[in-house]
Amino acid sequence: MPNLKPIEEQLRTGAEFTLTEEQYLNQTGSTMPKSNSYIKNRSAVAKLAKRYNYKIVITEVPKVVEYEKLMSFERKGE
Repeated sequence: MPNLKPIEEQLRTGAEFTLTEEQYLNQTGSTMPKSNSYIKNRSAVAKLAKRYNYKIVITEVPKVVEYEKLMSFERKGE
């Protein structure tokens, strides 16, 4: 069960806000549910949002890929 207190604090302000999946995980301790329909309509966070007169809108955006270094060991002279 996610800890929704951090999200509830934001909802109480009355301001609109957006959370990435990573931010949701950091704030609630749980991963975002997989089904968009479930998130928007039946999840605990959906019920909380409705209580504060919010609706949840899910937008899927490309995730920026970070680069990592690869260390290759190649034979000299080949």
